Amino acid sequence: MPFLAYIVFIFYGWRKFMYKKSHNHNDRIMIDYYSNFSKIRDWNTNVKLSLAVFSLLFCIGFDSIIVSITTLILTFSFVVLISGLDIKSYINIMKIPIGFLILSIAPILLNIGFTQAGIIIVKIGQIYITTSESQIWIAINLFFKAFGAVSCMQMLILTTPMHRIIISLNKFKIPKLIVDIMYFMYRFIFIFFSTYTQMKHSAKSRNGYKDFFTSCKTFGNIMSNLFVSSLQKLELYNRSMDSRCYTGRLNFYETEIKTDFLQIIVTVMILMLIFLSGIISLLLK
Repeated sequence: MPFLAYIVFIFYGWRKFMYKKSHNHNDRIMIDYYSNFSKIRDWNTNVKLSLAVFSLLFCIGFDSIIVSITTLILTFSFVVLISGLDIKSYINIMKIPIGFLILSIAPILLNIGFTQAGIIIVKIGQIYITTSESQIWIAINLFFKAFGAVSCMQMLILTTPMHRIIISLNKFKIPKLIVDIMYFMYRFIFIFFSTYTQMKHSAKSRNGYKDFFTSCKTFGNIMSNLFVSSLQKLELYNRSMDSRCYTGRLNFYETEIKTDFLQIIVTVMILMLIFLSGIISLLLK
């Protein structure tokens, strides 16, 4: 019974954390809005793309928690201080990757067996859920490394409209098929979330989340209807593209964006700080 109570507590805490109300609209669907109204949306896209890619490579390549935390701080500062996004919206956007990362590191962090090995977390009859100091450090390092890598990509997405990223990728000679698939996936994710949000608001208006068991039933019903409803909207999306003479190739209006000295200085400084943190981490080993 204590273990069941623990699971119920985690479920409710997780739900409150993921769906806490904000003064803004749904931040997952507002990413396009943030990128289009960013203070640095008119920065050269190639510069921002290079910053995101090299920051990502440094964060993964050095494999150090110092580099990961440095990357997190610098990307957060770039988006909030330079781009102008408010802190609360940034935190709300990062909740989803945090949730997936926590679920991903759980198998690395926890052991389930019949022997007392390491630090005991929970005992259920003859079954022990344990961990060890080495597993804890591996999980922490993996969490911050993955979170730092995600923050690099979020830095690019929150400051650059998607069509400009597509144009830059085409300039770098990325295969056209890969770029088009990436753009369609990006758009379809927003269709998926928009459909889910409408269903969730509809369920809330009918007391679909009044207690634990009702919430579980409502969630199951939404998931069963979500796929069908999303397919219907995607069919309408496809018809609208056909009506605009889509022939299998996406074309975007391209404008020339000049690169000024400030953009180069900011990019070089951020990359240098991440690289220096990597050198320091290597010296401390």
